[in-house]
Amino acid sequence: MLLRTLGGLALEGSALTRPKPLVVLAYLALEGPTPRRRLAEVLFGDAVDPRDSLSTALRHLRAAEAANTLAGDIVRCNVACDATALLNAFDGYRYAEVVAAYAGAFLDGCDVGLGVEAEEWLFETRETIASRVRAASVHEARAALHAQRYDDARRLAGRAIALAEAADIESDELAVLLAISEATEMPEAARLRAMASAMDVDALDVVALASTHDVGSGSLHRTTRLIGRTNELALLADKLTESDERVLVVFGLGGVGKTRLVARFAQSVPARHRNRFPDGAVFVPLDGVVDASGLVAAVTATIVLGGGQGRGIDGLVRALQAWRGVVVLDNVEQIEDVEAVIRRLTEGCPDLVVLASSRRRLALHAAYHIELTGLRTDERPGGSEATTLFLDRAARAGGPTAFSDADMVTIGRITRLLDGHPLAVELAAAMTRAFGVERIEAHLGEDLSVLESRAVDVPERHHTVSSLLEPTWQRLDESDRHALVRLATFASGFTLEAAKVVAALGPQRLLRLVDVAVVHVEGGGRGRYRLHPIVRGFVRERADEATWQQALTAHAAFVRSYLGDLDAALAVDRARAIERLSVDREEVRSAVAFALGEGDVQAAGAMLHTLVVSGDLLQARGADEHLIDLVTRVAQASLDHGERAVAERLFTKAANATRTFIGDAEAAIALYRRALAVAEETGDLVRQAGHHAILGMMVFDRDRAASDRALAKARALADAADDEMAAAEVLTRVAYCAGRVRDWVELEAIASALLARLDRIEAHPEADRSRVDAMRYSAMHNRAVAVDEQGDKRRAMGLRREALAFAEARGHLLWQGYAHADIARGLDEAGDAAAAAFHAASARELFVRLGARDELAALERDVGTVFGAQSAPGTGGGAPAVRS
Repeated sequence: MLLRTLGGLALEGSALTRPKPLVVLAYLALEGPTPRRRLAEVLFGDAVDPRDSLSTALRHLRAAEAANTLAGDIVRCNVACDATALLNAFDGYRYAEVVAAYAGAFLDGCDVGLGVEAEEWLFETRETIASRVRAASVHEARAALHAQRYDDARRLAGRAIALAEAADIESDELAVLLAISEATEMPEAARLRAMASAMDVDALDVVALASTHDVGSGSLHRTTRLIGRTNELALLADKLTESDERVLVVFGLGGVGKTRLVARFAQSVPARHRNRFPDGAVFVPLDGVVDASGLVAAVTATIVLGGGQGRGIDGLVRALQAWRGVVVLDNVEQIEDVEAVIRRLTEGCPDLVVLASSRRRLALHAAYHIELTGLRTDERPGGSEATTLFLDRAARAGGPTAFSDADMVTIGRITRLLDGHPLAVELAAAMTRAFGVERIEAHLGEDLSVLESRAVDVPERHHTVSSLLEPTWQRLDESDRHALVRLATFASGFTLEAAKVVAALGPQRLLRLVDVAVVHVEGGGRGRYRLHPIVRGFVRERADEATWQQALTAHAAFVRSYLGDLDAALAVDRARAIERLSVDREEVRSAVAFALGEGDVQAAGAMLHTLVVSGDLLQARGADEHLIDLVTRVAQASLDHGERAVAERLFTKAANATRTFIGDAEAAIALYRRALAVAEETGDLVRQAGHHAILGMMVFDRDRAASDRALAKARALADAADDEMAAAEVLTRVAYCAGRVRDWVELEAIASALLARLDRIEAHPEADRSRVDAMRYSAMHNRAVAVDEQGDKRRAMGLRREALAFAEARGHLLWQGYAHADIARGLDEAGDAAAAAFHAASARELFVRLGARDELAALERDVGTVFGAQSAPGTGGGAPAVRS
């Protein structure tokens, strides 16, 4: 099938003729894989129910096999499109193909009542295609003149002239067309002379014109399609048109998309900002320009066609004094005295605006700086700009055009690993032509230098990650390089205090690194900073082994000191302290791994104890297999070094996380048994009671006799220890078993008794708060389940909301997810779909963030109406889940 969008709208090879589904298909063909949410906003934003209107259109497209939905609600076009082929030909410099492919205006005659945003997209796309066809026609006309094919030159020039009104003509294109029209006596010559007079453009010399068919940068700058950056484009438009800024600087790391962004804005100026900038915008590439004279020459060559104004900055200023447009200076960071040239231009040309891209901030007080960082990388697979870019570039590189749900999850992880850096994402996507995404993820986890491009139409600076950063590295002095090596030890970011301790970096030097975009300020300047992953990898490559070991030692010492302070903070403001631990968990993980590798088992155990025992972070914020494995390895090393108490606690926490987040019951049981064995060695009756109780609970469904024996053993040990905490642990597991046999009266009684016991325990100043809190949440949840199952729905909902408030007060995200899911189930059963949707969405977001796959699956099964499943409103969830 072929989607025809030039000169009309039709899907060849299909019976589908409905215009709205075909407009959706055209959008997907031009814009690439797009989230359903975005499609509804753009194409059906004015509809009564945008999502329903989109669903109807997509049903027709799926029936025609023209589009399909990938994981994460990403929709992809499955057919070829003439407009896409035309744009690809232009990007590939195949101008004859561009001219031949153009059959008329984009979606010509298509009137389907599109909304405002869709109309803007249509107008902008139509103008982009027309400007590309006109530029290609000018190029081919010039080539025909060069080959003395005068009839072809007239015909092609005529095509370009016919498109002069479809998209504002560039001055250099007009100069070429005027020269051709006069040389070949075209009837349009008089009209072109009038246009040239109004734009103050002189015809090019025909002899010079025929000697070459090079076209200036101002009209034929091209890049691959820009994905995302809607907010940044809107900000540029606002600052340049509404706020009257004269100098804007887009700065950031190499490869982050500065050129694409400023070029895209320049292309939009004639259509969107004609009143403000009647002379349009010109794009001046400055690769290889190193000084002010080279900059002036490049601008002069691009803009000034008539000559006669003199040379140098003074001549350029005189030529542009009445010019009302945007000069886009691309890649200015290496140019000496660039600030002086920009200042002279803006002072001498009152209506001229400069938009510059740079890898550093410019020393201009009057400049408005916009730092460009990576594309958005949502936790939810398929919902991010970075994922959309990956899918688009994978297809362009000859990789797969469709990915499984599991692959989409992996792609999401890859984009987050690369922090959404556009060039890095593109290079990773291009690897799909030879490797599966899991293999790509594994390669990137080990070494980012595998990212490289050999494309001849890509600037050399974009061929590898190292080539991106080498120029910036060379401009740093030795002390700043040393500081960067130290800062590269921070995996998730750092504060100024941390930078001072680990890297001896004060505020002024930190500002220098921020100004060259190697250090990024996080969260709107709230006191945290980080190095981009590709910067960290690059810096690590540049450091010798001894220097890197010294840096890791300093980092580990800082983390150990930091955790010592945080241990005390947990007793004062637990929720806040857990949040700090969550932010810095990767630093702890790194420091623990380093200490373990250095043989400092005591330090590794002490740091992990704060993270996963005192802070209970594995349960509160989720855990992956790598972190659980690290906890298990440190537990075994602690046991080998005689640190039995630490080992027992770490084995227990690893077991809890394995049960909750990995869903591997057998592995969890094995870890609990290892913890029990250690507790038996130490003679700790309280810990033994807890382990027997949880083992009894875990085998309850498959071996009731073994469960009864284990629970009886737990009760006997708790009695022997005469310990309230041990008795509470046993009650918590017994409550779970009561719920499994649906004895709701017994479950309510146990939960109420447990809450009263926990009140007494909590009164003791030495109570283990993390264990008390865990049992309290379990009891609150189970009491709500029991009350609900006994028919008191209103009271049950109140108890569920109390459990949610408790979870929020403790800063425990997993419990919050549980509580939101429970409330959503109750509201869905009551028929309150809107409220159920809110709580289900909150639960889903938390479960995705934490990696709680079993809980996510249960939520989507039980509250299906929220996620488009087939269950009907009011059916409620499946079997109620008791917690332990």
